[in-house]
Amino acid sequence: RTSEVGVLVLGSTDPTALAHQVEVASALVAQGLTAFDNASLFARVQNLAVVDELTGIANRRRFLEMAERDLVAAGRHSRPLSAMMIDIDHFKRINDTYGHPTGDDVIREVAARLAAHARRTDLVGRYGGEEFSLVLPETGLITCKELAERLRSAIADEPVATRTGPLDVTVSIGTASRQPGDTDLITLLSRADQALYEA
Repeated sequence: RTSEVGVLVLGSTDPTALAHQVEVASALVAQGLTAFDNASLFARVQNLAVVDELTGIANRRRFLEMAERDLVAAGRHSRPLSAMMIDIDHFKRINDTYGHPTGDDVIREVAARLAAHARRTDLVGRYGGEEFSLVLPETGLITCKELAERLRSAIADEPVATRTGPLDVTVSIGTASRQPGDTDLITLLSRADQALYEA
């Protein structure tokens, strides 16, 4: 093992009995460590199933699952809900010029800034590659556009620190709001994606 998990202290008034107790304790500790390792591995696998490994935000599967839930709730209660699709501008040029590790630095930092500047109720996810999605419960289109500008500015106003030095990075953002006829998330995200394409 590379790190200590705990300490087991044995004591006895009978020195001859201690040797046997150490053997029993060692067997129990070994079983306990195996159980701990298995539980840790299970927790890691569970986490990887829902979290994007590079960025630490929701992966696409988890994002879609949670966003669908939010959309259904908004429809049931006739509440506003908006979505954003966000794409890092000219990302292929970053990868081609500086390499994929630097591209990963950019993706990681953009995700961190999105998560830091989104509201606590907003759902942020990595949609794929250099593309991110947000679902904003209780948010109409005007507020969504204001938030989109805040996120765009949070990324563009300060260079992104990378292993090859600071880089100026910008994003394009498309927004859309739930319409009464929206019954599935893909319809809403497609409208946001179309707005992103226009942006």
